[in-house]
Amino acid sequence: MVTTCLGVFLAQLDTSVVNLALKHIGAELGSSITQLQWVVDGYNLAYAAFLLTGGTLGDIFGRRRLFMIGVALFTAGSLICGIALDNATMIVGRTLTGLGAAFEMPTSLAILSDAYPDAAQRARAIGVWASCNGLAWVVGPTMGGTLLDC
Repeated sequence: MVTTCLGVFLAQLDTSVVNLALKHIGAELGSSITQLQWVVDGYNLAYAAFLLTGGTLGDIFGRRRLFMIGVALFTAGSLICGIALDNATMIVGRTLTGLGAAFEMPTSLAILSDAYPDAAQRARAIGVWASCNGLAWVVGPTMGGTLLDC
């Protein structure tokens, strides 16, 4: 449960932190409004396009395997963003993080559903999972602002 919740938490946290950091990203990379829009939309487009596919691929190739691939893609994309020296690299990194999140989210929920066959336990586990999603949206702006001020 901890691993799946942490993966979901990070995927949701990432979105709110990056939204706060857009001004700083734009200043650092000399971004145009269009490029900053792609920093946000690269993630959102990959996430939206592959969310349902991620669940299906998890059913075909194994949920745990696809969850780990999603975490690896998300981590690789985050690292690419961290070392990006230009807008194109930043957009590629954000798109990769969106793809990783699209693989993480549905498979994490499926893993929890399988891990807790008892209906009451499964309901509690899904409640914790959903709370981690909500907590990321609450913590994200504060954490993002703190990181940007450092």
